[in-house]
Amino acid sequence: MYRKTSFGTQGPEGSRFVERILTTVTTLKLQRRGVLDFLTHTLQAHRRGLSTPSLLPAQASVQLSNAA
Repeated sequence: MYRKTSFGTQGPEGSRFVERILTTVTTLKLQRRGVLDFLTHTLQAHRRGLSTPSLLPAQASVQLSNAA
């Protein structure tokens, strides 16, 4: 659908951006998390030099830290 309504990208960097943003939006919607809130927090953390939020659900993050 995206390719039909847009005119694509102009290079590999644009293609990577579209791949990543569409994956992020889909993942957040499946987790019923706010897309705009997540992107806002991600950009704020990046600008401040902090670690960015994870796309992993909270339970998966807990399980990963317990496995280590």
